[in-house]
Amino acid sequence: MKHEFHRPFVSVLMVVLLILVVLSPILYSLRLQEPRVFWDSAMGNLFATAVALIVGIPIALWLDRLATARERQRDCQSQRNREKELLGLLKDELEFNMKLVEARLENPDYLYPYPFKNDFWDAATASGDTKVLSSRKVLDTLAGGYYLVRHVRRIEEQAHRAARTATVSFGGGKTAVQLLVEDAARFFSPLQSALNEALTELGAHEKSLA
Repeated sequence: MKHEFHRPFVSVLMVVLLILVVLSPILYSLRLQEPRVFWDSAMGNLFATAVALIVGIPIALWLDRLATARERQRDCQSQRNREKELLGLLKDELEFNMKLVEARLENPDYLYPYPFKNDFWDAATASGDTKVLSSRKVLDTLAGGYYLVRHVRRIEEQAHRAARTATVSFGGGKTAVQLLVEDAARFFSPLQSALNEALTELGAHEKSLA
């Protein structure tokens, strides 16, 4: 943005300087009694100055465009590096959650002590780091997967709290813990599908950034 603002400013400045160089001797000569003598002595300097400006304007603009292009390239590379770093952290977290949900699918009636993780995702969304994600599809699949992660995690946290309180039986003779575990189990298959989709999209996007 800084160079984009300077580029038209430099162009206008160069043109104004060229006009001033050309007009200054003309205006000055009008005030002299012998303008011919003045022009004879000033033409050489005027020509040299005009040539320098005419040659200098495109060179200055080219150097400005080159600097702008290099700055944009550095900014783009920096954003790509930040995006790849974030994708790596989220990938590790998703793979961890995938292992947990696979274990739960094998034994859905058991209340596992290890909760699902959404720490990196919550930190990235809270800090605004998810803005570096250049793929809308990756962002959508991540949001969908972590929505289910957060939902299942809350149910299991309620089940752990219920397990530390007095046992109360409800209809059908089931305890609060059993009912909550069953509620969580209903989301295991959708969660597995969402995590698999997110990992697939994330992996494909990582390859495109390589």
